[in-house]
Amino acid sequence: MGVSSLFLGKNVVVATSALLLFVPVGASAQQINEPLLETALPPIYDRGRNVSVIDRQRPEYQAVGLHVGGFTAYPSLQVSLGNTDNVLLTQADKLNDGFVNIRPRAVLQSSWSINSVRIDAGANLVRYFGNPVRNENGWYTAATGRYDATPDLSLTLSGRTARQYESRFSGIAVTDARGASAYQTTNLRALAKYEFARSRIMAAANFNRLTYSDVLLFDGSTLNQRNRDRDVSIGVLHYEYGLTPDTSVFTEVSYSRTKYDIELKPNVANRDSNEWKAVAGLSFDLAAPFRGSLAIGYVDRKFDSVVYRRLRGLSAAARVEYFPTQLTTVTLNLRREVEDANVVGSSGYFANSLSLRIDHELLRSLILSAGGEYQIDDYIDLPGTLRIFRVQGSAKYMLTNWMGLNAEARYSKRNSSVPLIGADIAERRAMIGVILQR
Repeated sequence: MGVSSLFLGKNVVVATSALLLFVPVGASAQQINEPLLETALPPIYDRGRNVSVIDRQRPEYQAVGLHVGGFTAYPSLQVSLGNTDNVLLTQADKLNDGFVNIRPRAVLQSSWSINSVRIDAGANLVRYFGNPVRNENGWYTAATGRYDATPDLSLTLSGRTARQYESRFSGIAVTDARGASAYQTTNLRALAKYEFARSRIMAAANFNRLTYSDVLLFDGSTLNQRNRDRDVSIGVLHYEYGLTPDTSVFTEVSYSRTKYDIELKPNVANRDSNEWKAVAGLSFDLAAPFRGSLAIGYVDRKFDSVVYRRLRGLSAAARVEYFPTQLTTVTLNLRREVEDANVVGSSGYFANSLSLRIDHELLRSLILSAGGEYQIDDYIDLPGTLRIFRVQGSAKYMLTNWMGLNAEARYSKRNSSVPLIGADIAERRAMIGVILQR
């Protein structure tokens, strides 16, 4: 049995990489269980046997684009009005405020039979009516190119830079920030993929640059966050073997080097480190209605300075989709990873997260979604844990292939038993808007 029947399509990994690279940025779209850095190799499980509600083609409601030579341009604009019951995200004396969220975006995609180029740019602008200190000016630009050297070998280069905003519900956020905390993330990736017989080999090199802006605190002072600026370099080697046309096993080894620009504070070393991770797993897309990827392994992060205790233990990741009917998709995500702490006294923490999402096609033009997330952060050398919970629902209604409506409501809550990590906070937020696309 050939590799084409086992893995179905040489461009699956490239398409998945592009999907991860070009997600709109900004706190309003951020999930609490997303890792800070992009995955060097995204999970691969799509073999064309199942199609999720979100992925299903709907030609009568999809953007047609503008043809420009061998490319197609897809411009879009989303404008939403919203309200929050805790704009400053405080434990007491909550302030209610309205806001407008504007998201322009443009994608330029090649339409060649072999090789491909994709360019993507967009913004996420948030303006509060009564508290401009929380305004956000998020944006991103990205590009990816794939060269098909042979039918079995492809090379992909991609880059992305974005101005994003830190969620106050995450385990690394500045606990007493009054203003929005911005940071710039730049990612460069090289990926090689080779398929032969029943096997697939992938190798990737990933470089990430993170820089943090100053942030306004509640006491009126400004916090300089240069001690969080860092470079993270990652190398990954992945081997996958197809057991059947719908199931494969894989193993993956990665190494990452983290290097901070300056000390944590005068005469206190920062968290420069080396990390090794090895996982093994299963990828499947079954005729019986399941598809997904499961991986489990071991991670070991050793810090250059003896001030910080070594972090090592179980690492796991899973994404499983269940299709009870063609009109409903249930998605389960699980993650356990090491993250650097942003608090004195701890080298880092294990982020343990679980999320569940249900998407239902009520009408051909109306998609309803609901889900929840739960995360427990266990800090090294600090007693207690940080628990984060979010539940949300949304609806997207396409009137035509150029205009639609969307609505979203969510509740987020964070409980901390570690005083250094900050107080408990909660927020209710809702938005309704219009989508324009071409």
